[in-house]
Amino acid sequence: ITEISEVATENGSENPAQKAGLKQGDYIVSVDGIKVYTNEDLVSIVENSGGKRLKFEIMREETKIYINITPVKSTDTNNYKIGIWVKDSSAGVGTLTFYSPSNNVLCGLGHGICDNDTGDLLKLNSGEIVTAEILSIEKGQVGSPGKLTGKLNYKTLGDINLNCEIGVYSLLKGNLKFEKLTEIKRQEDDKEFCI
Repeated sequence: ITEISEVATENGSENPAQKAGLKQGDYIVSVDGIKVYTNEDLVSIVENSGGKRLKFEIMREETKIYINITPVKSTDTNNYKIGIWVKDSSAGVGTLTFYSPSNNVLCGLGHGICDNDTGDLLKLNSGEIVTAEILSIEKGQVGSPGKLTGKLNYKTLGDINLNCEIGVYSLLKGNLKFEKLTEIKRQEDDKEFCI
């Protein structure tokens, strides 16, 4: 959920989602026991509810909760609504910053994939690391991150296995050709320390 908003009804503005306790950043898992995978799934369930109460299964941070919401009929669209904005996918351009040939791990390091609206780390059901063509680069400065502009080529390098605060991780599918690899640590440099 990216935003909670009012619904115009015959009785004035209402917000069933807010009244029931939904919050920005909540993840909708299912409605009345039906798994929700896309925006279209959710819209269909709510609009076809006939205004009857629906039981939402929500993930809020690491906690699963259940919330009952009764949709209201919108005078703007003549459909049932609950007063939320949602999105079900994200795409972006970043850089591959780490590759380990010994175990085929790929990493885009620096930060994870975050929601543009909330800034929160996204919980991903699925995702891919794909090739891209970089069209322009804006250098970052202290207090202001840089920016890459590019277009996705959609040659899959691997499925996203982990999205966390420090980056995105994947296992390479197939082979990569590199003009230059920089070794960052040699096994013979390992030393034991007792602290």
